[in-house]
Amino acid sequence: MNLGFWRDIALVLLALEAFLGVLVAGAACYFAIRGVRWLKANIPRVTRPARYYLMQTEQVVRRAGTSAVRPFIWSGATAARVRAAWRGLKRPERRNSHV
Repeated sequence: MNLGFWRDIALVLLALEAFLGVLVAGAACYFAIRGVRWLKANIPRVTRPARYYLMQTEQVVRRAGTSAVRPFIWSGATAARVRAAWRGLKRPERRNSHV
């Protein structure tokens, strides 16, 4: 067994290792793509009921929030109107200096 024989064996082993590495990476990519396609096909079926319940929850929360905040907004707006009316009544009569 001379050096040429070991060189050929090393070359064959290197080619085998490269082939197995590419095979493993290719299989991983294949199954990843296949899994993503399966998810893309099946997720809408699973998430449709969740979307329905989330929309119902959003409507209830929006209604409750609106009814909880409405008195504060009304009282703030009424207070601003009263202050503006009071300022209008309290304002001293202005004289025009240019007349």
